[in-house]
Amino acid sequence: MKGFYPIVIRILRNGGFEFLRNGKGDHEVWSKGKIKVSIPYNLDKKPTANDILKKAGLSGRV
Repeated sequence: MKGFYPIVIRILRNGGFEFLRNGKGDHEVWSKGKIKVSIPYNLDKKPTANDILKKAGLSGRV
């Protein structure tokens, strides 16, 4: 785990998201109600991290 993965996970947890399951390859699936987002372990690009947070409905920026 490196890059933005731990930051995005922390923001998702603070936003009420919970770990749902392991995804394909090196991804995890997190959910909150009907919203599901997939996060790769090797999340190393800031725009990708911000896109995940936007899809999750969280306004926080990395």
